[in-house]
Amino acid sequence: MPCQPHQASHISDQIEDVDITVPVKNT
Repeated sequence: MPCQPHQASHISDQIEDVDITVPVKNT
């Protein structure tokens, strides 16, 4: 169970990085 929240946090961090890199690259 402790591995689930940990992974979710890691994925969220990666998604945020991509979300920021996508618009920045588009500009």
